[in-house]
Amino acid sequence: MRWLLLLGAQARYDTLGAAVDALGALGEVHEHAAERLTGSAGGEPGQYRNRLVSLRHAGPREALVAECKRIERDLGRGRLDGMPVDIDLLACAHGNDWQPDPHAVAKREFVMPHVRLLLADAGLEAALPAA
Repeated sequence: MRWLLLLGAQARYDTLGAAVDALGALGEVHEHAAERLTGSAGGEPGQYRNRLVSLRHAGPREALVAECKRIERDLGRGRLDGMPVDIDLLACAHGNDWQPDPHAVAKREFVMPHVRLLLADAGLEAALPAA
C-alpha cells in the first residue's frame, strides 16, 4: 500500500530529513513537495517545517502508525521541548485514487492551510478536497 504522510516539526528542529530517512527503512519513500516553512493559525509565519511524502508499506495501518510513533520518539518527541517531529497519515492510495485517512478527517487536517499548500505544491489538491 501507498500512504500519504504529513511530516511537521517546529522550525528550530531540523529533524524532517532524519524522519524521511527513518521512513525509508520501512519502504520506498517519495517526496511530493519541497519543505515549506509555515505558521500556525494566528501565529508567527515560519514557525513550522512541513513536508509531504508517500511511503510504500506492506504492513497494516496499525503497524505503520506504531512505526511512525517510534520514529517520533527516536527523534525526540516527548523528551525535547516543543515538537521535534510529527508524522501524520493523511491518505492511502487505492489504485490511483487517494482515500483520506479517517483519523486525518476527524482532525480536520485537510482544511489546514499548511496541508492545502503542500497538497497544491504536489498537484494533489483536487485528489484530496478540503471537505
